[in-house]
Amino acid sequence: MGFIQLVIDVDSKSADRLSDIFMELDALSATVTDQHEGTSLEQPLFNEPGYEVQGLWGKQ
Repeated sequence: MGFIQLVIDVDSKSADRLSDIFMELDALSATVTDQHEGTSLEQPLFNEPGYEVQGLWGKQ
């Protein structure tokens, strides 16, 4: 039986590579979120036309 959900705190430099590794291991999806989501420290990032994304959060 595989994982239903796995939550890991990592720095932004590791997040993309770690999600790539999970996908290579046949994960169905990988999600990167702001660890401060829902708090006053949240930093919204929108990767949509008209928004320039400088990078991911310091820690996910």
